[in-house]
Amino acid sequence: MVRERTSPRRSWGKTALVIGGSTASGAGVGGLVGGKKGALVGAAIGGGAASIYEATRR
Repeated sequence: MVRERTSPRRSWGKTALVIGGSTASGAGVGGLVGGKKGALVGAAIGGGAASIYEATRR
């Protein structure tokens, strides 16, 4: 009998939480450092980095 190993897959809900949390964290740090414009930049960087991270894990 041959069995194939499959790696556990992360649900879309958990993926969304990771990306959303990273976006919120980036916005928080950016807001502290650079005000409203910094929050926008931080959110974009945090969300983009989390998206790339999740894409490489899938």
